[in-house]
Amino acid sequence: MIGIYYEHPHWFGPLFAELDRRGTPYTKLHAEQHRFDPGSAPPYDLVFNRMSPSAWQRGHGNAVFYTQQFLAHLERHGVRVINGTRAFQAETSKALQLSILRELGLPRELIPSTAAAGDLRERRCRAPRPCNAEMAAARNDGNLGL
Repeated sequence: MIGIYYEHPHWFGPLFAELDRRGTPYTKLHAEQHRFDPGSAPPYDLVFNRMSPSAWQRGHGNAVFYTQQFLAHLERHGVRVINGTRAFQAETSKALQLSILRELGLPRELIPSTAAAGDLRERRCRAPRPCNAEMAAARNDGNLGL
């Protein structure tokens, strides 16, 4: 069985329509309404994760954190997950996205001078490289991309 794990109610209408047209069996797994039993094996062979980090803008912010637990549960049980825990972790962390870009060898001048901070009240720029601007504070949830 294929599970389509999603959050936005309208973005997946075309996918669901095409799966229906082809007669492909699947289960809709709406993130905000989803529940699972951590002590039971999931019934899916494949889960396609399309949870959106911008869910908090639609009142579904808790589902972002819940998704990480659900994906880990699926993977522990050997379910193939497209956009699994590693991909979702990168999608939800600006700091990790920038680290990955550095690891890929992008020229330093193309990557913003960045410092991760635990307290956004600190506005002075303390990035690893000198900068002449006030720190631009952004949530580290991946929502606004790079």
